[in-house]
Amino acid sequence: LKFRRALTFMEEKYPFGEAFGPARSRDDVVASAYSVYQSLMQSSDDHALSIDVLFLLAEHDDNGTVTVDRAKMKALRKFFRPDAHNHIPMLTFVQACDSLYKRMRFFRASVGNASVIEAALEDILDGFYNFFLILLILCILRMNPWPLLVSFSSLILSFSFAVSSSASRYIEGVLLVAARRPFDLGDRVYMSDPNKPESEGIGSTWFIEDMGLFTTTIRYARTNEVATINNGSIAMLRIVNCNRSPNAIFVLKLDFKLALIDDDKLKELRAFLDSYVKQHPNEWNTVIYCRVADINYREELVEVTIGVQSRFPWQELGRIAKAKALLRTKVYKFGRDAGLNYDELPSRKLNYDAGRLREGGTIRNRSDLHKPTNIVSATAREQRGSKGGLELLSENQGGSRDNFLSLLRASHPPES
Repeated sequence: LKFRRALTFMEEKYPFGEAFGPARSRDDVVASAYSVYQSLMQSSDDHALSIDVLFLLAEHDDNGTVTVDRAKMKALRKFFRPDAHNHIPMLTFVQACDSLYKRMRFFRASVGNASVIEAALEDILDGFYNFFLILLILCILRMNPWPLLVSFSSLILSFSFAVSSSASRYIEGVLLVAARRPFDLGDRVYMSDPNKPESEGIGSTWFIEDMGLFTTTIRYARTNEVATINNGSIAMLRIVNCNRSPNAIFVLKLDFKLALIDDDKLKELRAFLDSYVKQHPNEWNTVIYCRVADINYREELVEVTIGVQSRFPWQELGRIAKAKALLRTKVYKFGRDAGLNYDELPSRKLNYDAGRLREGGTIRNRSDLHKPTNIVSATAREQRGSKGGLELLSENQGGSRDNFLSLLRASHPPES
């Protein structure tokens, strides 16, 4: 009875209380959350709401003694996710209220869907129960039903061979929904062949639109297409439930110059990542690792892998992709400012027709060869002795022909 009363309470106009405002639809929730935020900001001079204001909900006055519920404070912090300065922006506050409303509506829809599935299972079990009950009654009345069943055995046997594969998939589909329950309404799922190797991350995903005992209606997340599939056809697939996969973890693979492994540059990159994650607690939980995966000395390339844990589940794939793009942009800017971003090396062989390199060329990195500071104009003796240009070939020197000659023309007058 209490459970039914709770479900009835969800259908009312004020499921979050009259102080919050109407919340019958999603638009009402957004408008009410905005009004509540503005009301709470009247008692604050900051540009954003402080989490300390909401912590007042965790205080209880018991006969003049104020006690603080630490568990409730932790739950409030986890739900609203303040920033590094313990402030809650208006957008974050509204998004938190909206996410709670969506969870409530999905729960209500899942309860209704479960009732439909249980009614279908009840009909199947009632059929078996009535069959055995009739056999029992016939036995009590001293009537032998077995000759009648044997007479139909040949017909039943031939029919069973005809529908054996369909019956097998039918039973697998029923067990998938009734026993396994790999998804609920509103879940984002990813289905693939379990015999094939799985790629990193989530591929093409579907939302569960409706779920029955025999069929499931799904909606393609990328194009909003709706499809209906047989439960038996997906019973043998690998089903990844994004809603049940919290705190998504993904790996960034980036290329840097060899200078990254000099002078503790890798530690500086890790410190930068930790600082960025700490400043964005609404998006990230922690940096799991930042390490060198491979070093290619011939190409002067260092491959770095960065593992980051998001605070969002894979269900919110759009917000994860946005946060991932911002993080990749910040790492690129860090590498650009530090001069660590990798550029493709020029060729090891080139024809140089307008001068010569400085004595010794470049020592550390072949990528510095095409810099104008490493080029001097040709002497008259070299110009007279040149036959088709000078060919330079070295393990430490090389250059991209197009970039090299364009920089050369910009550094020397035409007469040289």
